[in-house]
Amino acid sequence: MPQIDRGSTIHFVLNNLSELEKGQIMRIENQKNDRSLEISKFGKDLEIREDGYSKETNRIESSNLKSVLSKIIEYEFPRSHKLRIKIRKAEQNSGLHLSPRSARKH
Repeated sequence: MPQIDRGSTIHFVLNNLSELEKGQIMRIENQKNDRSLEISKFGKDLEIREDGYSKETNRIESSNLKSVLSKIIEYEFPRSHKLRIKIRKAEQNSGLHLSPRSARKH
């Protein structure tokens, strides 16, 4: 998906979260792709997984999403003006790859 302004990210997520099917994850990432936020549905609850300054996984009610998401976006993406939003299947790799060099013991 194309990049969107950080200010309109919450509005975009709230509008498109209802279209998220079971087994799909909405991923928000910065341009450098070094910080991300993943949202997945579990019935009425949502799971938010942060991978950036903080590495946490939280389960919240969908009614609290707007306030929680605004705090997380301010914390994780303080200097980002544009954010990328992707929707992927849960079984796909989260983008973390280990190279053979990093797997070696030193």
